[in-house]
Amino acid sequence: MALVIVSAKNINEANEKSINKKDKKSYIIEDEGLQDFFFEYKDSFSYYDIYYKLEPYGTSKIDNSDIVYIKEFAESVMNFIETNTELENESIEKFNVSLSKVKRYIKKLIKLTQYAIIYSDNLIGLGD
Repeated sequence: MALVIVSAKNINEANEKSINKKDKKSYIIEDEGLQDFFFEYKDSFSYYDIYYKLEPYGTSKIDNSDIVYIKEFAESVMNFIETNTELENESIEKFNVSLSKVKRYIKKLIKLTQYAIIYSDNLIGLGD
């Protein structure tokens, strides 16, 4: 199960961007294990409930006005992993996800939110 998160005006544009893959700054892919990691520690993150709206099993949308909350979620995850490095082994064993992999994804998510804000896009989730 992979979730593609695309900065786009609507679902059609998101599908086009994810299929053509021309503008790599306009989308990211959430790999397996990350959803489980986020859910496990959701109480440690700001605005998890907003991020959770990005559905891994269908199509979903975060309005441009709510993207700031996705950015705050990402920043809270970054802070969490930087202050809880002792969770590395548990993270790998439970979710098959290293903290460095989480960090790489979060950095991409922050860049994607900035991109979407600049272009007045929404975030569209394209799940399996």
